[in-house]
Order: sequence, then structure tokens, then C-alpha cells
Amino acid sequence: MRAAVLAHTVAGTGTRWLVLAGLLGLACAGSTVWLGLVGTPGTLSFVLALWVGGQVTQAALAGGDPVLPPEMLALLPIRHRVLAAATLLIGLREPATLVTALALGALVVRGVAAGAVLVGLLAWVLTVLLTVVLAALAGALVAPARRRGRDLATMATALGLAVVALAGGALPFLLRALDGPGPLTTAVRGLPSGWGLLAVDAGGRPAAVALPLVGLALVTLAAAAALPAALERRLAGAAAPSRPGRGSRTRRRVLPGGPTGAVVGRELRLWLRDPLRLTCLVLAALVSVGAAAVAALTSTTALLPFVGVGWTVIAAACASNLSGFDGGSTWLTRLVPGWTTPDLRGRQIAWALLVAPPAVVAGVLGVWLSGDAWAWPWVVTLTPALLAGGAAVVGLGSTVAVLPLDATGGPTPAWAVKVHLALYVTALTAAPAATPVVVGVVLGVPGLCWTGVPVAAVVGAVLVVTTSCVATRRLRSREPAS
Repeated sequence: MRAAVLAHTVAGTGTRWLVLAGLLGLACAGSTVWLGLVGTPGTLSFVLALWVGGQVTQAALAGGDPVLPPEMLALLPIRHRVLAAATLLIGLREPATLVTALALGALVVRGVAAGAVLVGLLAWVLTVLLTVVLAALAGALVAPARRRGRDLATMATALGLAVVALAGGALPFLLRALDGPGPLTTAVRGLPSGWGLLAVDAGGRPAAVALPLVGLALVTLAAAAALPAALERRLAGAAAPSRPGRGSRTRRRVLPGGPTGAVVGRELRLWLRDPLRLTCLVLAALVSVGAAAVAALTSTTALLPFVGVGWTVIAAACASNLSGFDGGSTWLTRLVPGWTTPDLRGRQIAWALLVAPPAVVAGVLGVWLSGDAWAWPWVVTLTPALLAGGAAVVGLGSTVAVLPLDATGGPTPAWAVKVHLALYVTALTAAPAATPVVVGVVLGVPGLCWTGVPVAAVVGAVLVVTTSCVATRRLRSREPAS
């Protein structure tokens, strides 16, 4: 049944992106296998943790198997233990599992190089089984149909993406920290994904080889034993009726009345309730804070003052496709006369209300924690400049190359390309304001650095007004005929 559904889905969506993703996955897996020969224990343990954590995160995001979810079999007389066993067998045949298993083959290569072939094979088998069981358990615990499950999936997905992003952005610091003994190396080698490598590198000592492998087996068995209960709870929760509402309560109005205030209220609720938008905010926070934290732990605190700057750039780039996130509900708004300006302004104001306070607080705290007084002109100049540039990107980007979600309600690969382009565009909007600061630093004139603040205010205002006018004209030119 699952194979038939998957074949129909692939036939309906095309195979180009699937082939490209498969080739990219195979290339990454091959590089991991090569790392098994030349990589240090800390580096290899970290990469293996990324592979295992990535598959578990993907399962949490999808709520298990998106092709054949357990809810489709809830009315059949199938025992939960049998359903759990079937879920594990399906997980072993997943394409993602095959790619991960190929990457985890670095353990086998490592064992061959160390003269411990049997230990490497056993470590590889146990690590693959652990990955499959943990992914199945994560999918069973996070039910996509329930609000709590969506929130947990959002956090898990954002955490996984943040780890991947930090691994690329902080690569020099990570390699230096993982090159030898240290707290980071100890932490990644202590994860279950690194226990197989501990056994391979044990040098043939029986106790040092057996202990990690037995630990892997015990953790796998414990997760497998918890899977039937997790599936039972998920299916029981799907069948349970929803709780009645608490009734209406009188609330004090905070936002202004009128169409713009209504759009601001709608957008604020969407940013906190929509899993995709919430993932963007959590991802922006984790990447910006994590990059500064990794740099501070490994070499320098110079990135701490710029946490708010990074948060603003990433949050703006992720919000460059808001109309695509709305999908068909956009037509409900477009049929309202005079909708264009309030809708556009409301989106920009809501984004600014969410992003600006954390950006300001993070900038002030970053300068205070690092003690780098030289960063004040940069922070005071770049923060308002990027907030204005971000608002411009949010407004104009949502009307240019609008990309709808895919059939499952998730982002398409093209959306990722748009986000990367929006990152560069948002950063470039701060170039006029940053120019006086750069000139002041080069010439050694501190007073000139502060002239970037009024430049940021003027250029930002012009940029927001100009892009809003362009976006408004684009929207009006595409209004449905009355």
C-alpha cells in the first residue's frame, strides 16, 4: 500500500528534485565515508551525530511516515506491537535510511583501517538500527494533527536546521575545537551516535569495545519497547474529541482599530501559531545565538554584539514569501475592496513588532557581555538599517516570485533558493549605512562612525516607502476584476 501511494505521489510531482536530492545525499554520504579514514574522532563523531539527528528531526517534522500515517490504519484490528514492528520495517526501507546507512558506513571503513572489521560492522548495524528506531519513536510522539505535536515538531526541526547551519558557518571554530581533546569533543563522543566509534577506536580492549556496543543495543531496545505505547497514545489522541472552548472573554484592545490593525493582529497570531513561520523565528534565534556562542567558546567574543543583526537578517529572509505561506486564503483578502495597502503595511508592522525588540535587546546584551565598546557604532547603525531593509524585503519579497507550499503543506526547494537570495539582499540594504562606519574605522575618526545612524534612518525610510509603493502597484495590477 505504501509503495503504491508513494509511486503515485512521485508520478504527480515529478522526479527531478528527487533525483537531485538523492545525488546530493549520496555525495554527502560518500564524503562522510572518506572522513572515516582521515577524520579525527571528534570530527567524525560530530558528523555522525548530524546524520542521526537529521533523520530523527525529519521524522519529527513529518509526524512519522507522511505517506502512510498510522491514523490510516487506526480502524483496522491491528495490535500496536504489530503496527510498531511494521513501522520499523518500513523505516528500514526508507530512501533516507539507505543514504544514512551509507554515511554511517564510515564506521566500517574506520574498523577496516583499525584492524577491527567485525567491531566496525557490528557498530554500523547497531547505529543504523538505533537511527531507525529513534526516528519511528519521534514520529509517533509528534502527531502532526495536534497543536502540541506541531509545536514540538517545529522546535525539533528548527534545532536540527540550526545545527546544520552552525556546522557550516562556524566550521573553522568547530574543526579547531574537535581536532583534539576538549569539552566539545567529549560531548559529541558521549552521544549514542558516537558510541560505535568509541568501540571501533578502543584498540581491541574487550571491556572498552563491549561497553559502547551493549549501550547501543540497550538504548535501541528501550526505544523499540516504547514505540507501541507511543503509537497507542497517538492513535487514541487522534480519535479523542477536541475540548470545548472556554468561551469568549473581554480583552483589552492593544492594537489600533481599522484594516491595518486587523492585519497586524492576524499576522501576529499566524507567526506564533503557524508551524512553518514559527520554525523561521526559532531557526533565526538558534542560528544567530548559536554562531556567537560557538565562536565565544572556541576563540573570540567578537560575534556577541551582532546576535541581533544576524537574527534580523535571517528572520527577514525567511519572511520573504508570506503570500506563498498563506496559500488559497489569500483570495479571501484580495476580494475585499481596498485591501492592498492595509495588508502590506500590516505584514510589515507585525514583522517589525516581532523582530525589533529581540534585536535591540540582543545587541545591547551582546556588547555588554563581550565588553567590546568598539562595537557600539556598528550595532546602533546596523540594527535600524537592517530592520528597515528587512521590512522592505518582507513587503516586496512577498509579491515577487511568490512560491506556494507543496502538496503536504511544506516549503518547496525553490523556497530555499529564495531564502538564500533574500539573505544577501537584506544584508546589502545596510551597505549605505555601514559605509560611514567603515570609513571612520579605516581613517581612525570615531566621530565619523556615528554618522551612519542618521544615514540608516534616512536610507531605511526611503527604502521602506519605495519598496512599499512598488509592491502596492504590483498587487493592484493583479487584483481580480470586479
